[in-house]
Amino acid sequence: MFEQIFRLLQSGSTRCLIHVTVFICLWAFLPHAQFVMCYFNRLSAISPPSKAQITIGAFFSLHNPPTLHGGGRLRECGDIREDYGIHRVEGTFWILDQINANQSILPNITVGYQIRDSCWYAPVALEQTIEFIGNSVLTAADLLANSNGNRSRLAAIIGPGDSSITMQTHNILQLFEMPQIGYSSTAKQLSDKEKFKYFTRVIASDTQQAQAIVDII
Repeated sequence: MFEQIFRLLQSGSTRCLIHVTVFICLWAFLPHAQFVMCYFNRLSAISPPSKAQITIGAFFSLHNPPTLHGGGRLRECGDIREDYGIHRVEGTFWILDQINANQSILPNITVGYQIRDSCWYAPVALEQTIEFIGNSVLTAADLLANSNGNRSRLAAIIGPGDSSITMQTHNILQLFEMPQIGYSSTAKQLSDKEKFKYFTRVIASDTQQAQAIVDII
């Protein structure tokens, strides 16, 4: 991921330099933001770190993919996906509220969240993955510098929803040994633990679903 940033810097493009500079500034100075609207027209929701000891990250497609325009895709995500995306976010808020309110589940531990919009588009999801990892790296540095730990620890990433995008994001996450949990990624390839050793899922693979249908018939 850092190689891509270096390539942008080496290209000498003023626009690329501006994008990299803005990315670094947001990464360094806005870790405590409640909501961050990025230039991709994607929405990220981040819980106040001071209230959480651990954080769960999640990818949801709150917008449709960027539309094709002039032979390429616009640098802006499409319309909001209310049924698919917003409802998942609301469900995440609800279940975490239930977990935090029940001290028998995780006594004296508050679970926070980082929810990021993948727009069902790999380039967006990969950029968001870098931001996830960026926050995680900063959190580790913060914990080393301050025993009180002002930021919560990123424990795992949920999503993205698409199998191919899940594979691409896992290539980054596995470098940092970050657990990844799939909620709708059903591709058979993701069952290969040698390639996806930090990935697990809560849904049956395509192979298992096909076998279940055959057994029923």
